[in-house]
Amino acid sequence: MLAAVTAQCRVVLRKNLDQHGENMATAAATKRGAILLIGIAVLVGVAAPAAASSASGWAKTFCNGQKKFRAALKAANDESTAVLRQLPQTLDVVPVKTALDNGFTSTRQAADNIVRSLKKVGAPDITNGKKLHKAALTTYTTVGTELQTGQDTLSTVSGVDPASLDALSNAARALGDAANTDSGFSLGVLYDTVKKNQSLAAAVVKSCTS
Repeated sequence: MLAAVTAQCRVVLRKNLDQHGENMATAAATKRGAILLIGIAVLVGVAAPAAASSASGWAKTFCNGQKKFRAALKAANDESTAVLRQLPQTLDVVPVKTALDNGFTSTRQAADNIVRSLKKVGAPDITNGKKLHKAALTTYTTVGTELQTGQDTLSTVSGVDPASLDALSNAARALGDAANTDSGFSLGVLYDTVKKNQSLAAAVVKSCTS
């Protein structure tokens, strides 16, 4: 039954992926996140108990932060992709550097906000709550580092020479790395934890889908 429901949900999801943009890294992360939430919803079921306050608070803080992070990441991908497409005609890297630099700043700030906010609420009082909390802090600290590395790489881009174009490509790749790290946490530690905690599962479904 669970496999059949999940399969049906995936069919529906594929019809709605266009809203997440054309960037493959962001689209893949968003799709995995949506499938994850459907899987959690199936685990919770219609008779799931009310979420505990600590689980609810943690889930709300995390989900709100992740939504903002993914929105910033999508905007960064969309803007940088648009100017990158014009590069062969303009041969001007300044707009590309500006778009990427702004994108790195906004997404890094969103990742940092997740870390700061989670530190304030603390670990949820559930089984493996401390492990989940620590993994979340580590994940988005890593995301911030990946984005900072990409932003630092931009300083080596000075034109359309081969070395600069390679650096530009490496910098842009950091956005995809950040998306993969974010998705890996949702599909890994977070999903493994909610499978064993109905209260957290219900809270995540409520907060991440509202």
